[in-house]
Amino acid sequence: MPSVIDPYVLAIKQIDAVADILQIVRKTTGMGFAAVAHVTKEKWLACAVNDGIGFGLKAGEELQLSTTICHEISMHRQPVIIDHVATDPAYQNHHTPAIYGFQSYISFPVFLNDGTFFGTLCAIDPNPAILSAPHVKDMFRIYAELIGHHLDKQQENTLLSDELFSEKSSGKLREQFIAIISHDLRNPLSTCITGAHLLAESLDKEEDKQLANSISRASMRMKGLLDDLMDFTQGKLGQGLSVNITRVENMGRDITAILEDHKITGAHPAGIVYNINFPDVAFIDKKRFAQLLSNLLGNAVNYGIKDQPIHVNLSTENDTIVLSVKNATLPIAPEDIKKFFEPYVRGEGNTVKGLGLGLFIASEIVKAHAGNISAGYADGFIEFTARLQYQPGVDTV
Repeated sequence: MPSVIDPYVLAIKQIDAVADILQIVRKTTGMGFAAVAHVTKEKWLACAVNDGIGFGLKAGEELQLSTTICHEISMHRQPVIIDHVATDPAYQNHHTPAIYGFQSYISFPVFLNDGTFFGTLCAIDPNPAILSAPHVKDMFRIYAELIGHHLDKQQENTLLSDELFSEKSSGKLREQFIAIISHDLRNPLSTCITGAHLLAESLDKEEDKQLANSISRASMRMKGLLDDLMDFTQGKLGQGLSVNITRVENMGRDITAILEDHKITGAHPAGIVYNINFPDVAFIDKKRFAQLLSNLLGNAVNYGIKDQPIHVNLSTENDTIVLSVKNATLPIAPEDIKKFFEPYVRGEGNTVKGLGLGLFIASEIVKAHAGNISAGYADGFIEFTARLQYQPGVDTV
């Protein structure tokens, strides 16, 4: 069974410079053993070791806390330097040198940026050494600070990773929730739409019919919003926008019906002018293409100038369907046009209520058909042009 590495040992191990630091410390001072230790109120833990004298301690192993000078450093938070234990008044009778058999000792505290005491950078040797020299003290201080700096960076990166993971996880759950709710609401909403149609046909009074039609239109709009949410969350959850390419006949007739429905509702007072030239047979996703047209029309109705008509043109170029929707509008800055196909984007200062997903979904439909969509503004008109690949009228095996 593999052993579990202590997280503090792992943290020091991940600092590539530590091995070099310990080697340089030994070569510069002549000390036989150097280490980085994690020191708490409960334990002394070797995190990295360079042992040239057979001291026998390895990374991941502990010393009894009360037998160490590092334990004292954790309390007074100052370095301890001993050139020669036998002649040092403060340490010649100290229990630690007697237990571990060293005559020279140096240990500098390692702190994190917030002042937290991590442990020490220390070295020992059975022989005396000149450790109180300024260049030795400066070297230990700088290396201790460097180790603390690396530990801080590790901690920051870990916290950032945790925050990103938490954000991604909660975002994914939120999108899954939206997808489920959107799906579950579609059936009762379809019932409302069907009921409103039947009610309108059975009523005699014109005002009652208008009310039923109003309910139907509102329900249809809600269904459109739910469809957009479903498509958006599917894309965000990595499922992509689904398309079902099938053989479609007389699609031009269906498109004309969609345009006539928009005209009948009177949503755009100036009406819709259209020119439809669609192949008799094509291989596309019929439902998605209708959704593309509806989304582009919906955008024109919502943001177009009401007293000028919407122009729709549908034609083919070789194996490409070209759909354009053009409407009069207020001036639009080029930088705003670039954002049109991003999710949750709506016209500035517009009172239209919605999710701002219509053009985003339209662009995803076009991409799913290996096509492209663009927007251009000139002389008071905005024109959206979608180009979709299709397979003209021959069934393939």
